[in-house]
Amino acid sequence: MLRIIHTADLHLGISFSNISNSPSFENIRFQDFFKNFEYIKDYAIKNKADLFIIAGDIFHNPRPSIEAFNAFSKIIGDLIKNGIQVVVTLGNHDSSKTREALSYLKSYVNVGLERFILFDVASKKIIALHNGEKVKIIGLPYPHFQSAYSYQEFVSFFENKLQELKSNDTADYMIVVGHIFVEGGKIGSEQRIASLRDHPIPKRLFKDVDVACLGHLHTPQELDSNILYSGSIERIDFGEENEEKSFLDIILGSKLEFKRIPLKLRPMKTFYLNFENASINEISDKIKALKLEEDSIVRLRIEVSKTTNISASYIDKIIRENFKLAGYKIEITRKKVEETRLAAKASSFNEYLENYLRIKYKKSDEWIRNVIEEANRIIEEVRIKK
Repeated sequence: MLRIIHTADLHLGISFSNISNSPSFENIRFQDFFKNFEYIKDYAIKNKADLFIIAGDIFHNPRPSIEAFNAFSKIIGDLIKNGIQVVVTLGNHDSSKTREALSYLKSYVNVGLERFILFDVASKKIIALHNGEKVKIIGLPYPHFQSAYSYQEFVSFFENKLQELKSNDTADYMIVVGHIFVEGGKIGSEQRIASLRDHPIPKRLFKDVDVACLGHLHTPQELDSNILYSGSIERIDFGEENEEKSFLDIILGSKLEFKRIPLKLRPMKTFYLNFENASINEISDKIKALKLEEDSIVRLRIEVSKTTNISASYIDKIIRENFKLAGYKIEITRKKVEETRLAAKASSFNEYLENYLRIKYKKSDEWIRNVIEEANRIIEEVRIKK
């Protein structure tokens, strides 16, 4: 029996300057990501995992910060000290498109770190377990080169390479670890996959492997009984605010069994507010009345009229004085003033004016009646003076 802990898309060291300019927020989110990674590591040690698989995008940048690299190294060290085999494949964020740029993760291989396997090129590795069983691992890092191929050319190339890696070896288990986009995968809120124009890899290519542990898609999902995406370990942006995150605890024996272990996430929520006809004081009161959870991450999407005299700095001040948030983003859009069309049929000036006021201002009948009376008074006053 083989026990695997599978995670992916850690994106350690990712910047959140698009959400908050506060330096403390960057550190808060840095810690959020590492706390979840630490939790996965502790779970693996406690449950005596044989393999700890990270299917790509360990760091958000090919050149991670020293802080991120050191923190990651400590976690890897804890796993190895506890006799757990660590298996890593490179994601699109872990390496540059240029062949000359090596991943920082190669340094672990260069120093001969035991129980650490890195797949920086498509290749295979056979390892022996403590019970004598053999495991064949096929590593498939993100194929940057795919953009140079047509879909059919790429699929043909990929299939031939995978078939080559599958053949000529005897093992008790065969596992694929890849950072790839398999057909049928749900991109969900993370639209960057679409922007990469990845070629979807046919599911049929994995039907004869015991399990495919995959990364690249942030939404946790199973494409077939043996094709598993662990999903990312934290919410990257507001596009993922409604997604729950988890990692996989996999058992390989006479059959494949797995369960998802949920991760603790900081609340992240968008509030949609329409202040088209509100005064400054009304806007202030309505924002103060919002139920914003303490230490959460919030986005305020506010719509106002073109003439509303309000700024993001004004709302920022209200937020800072009334709430304790981890981070927040304010987006103000001004609604375009549409041309006011009067009713085609109106027999008098009063009817034209009444139609205009109802469409333009949407006020009460009493307000409209008072405006018409005042307009008539002014007109009469001007007529008498003439």
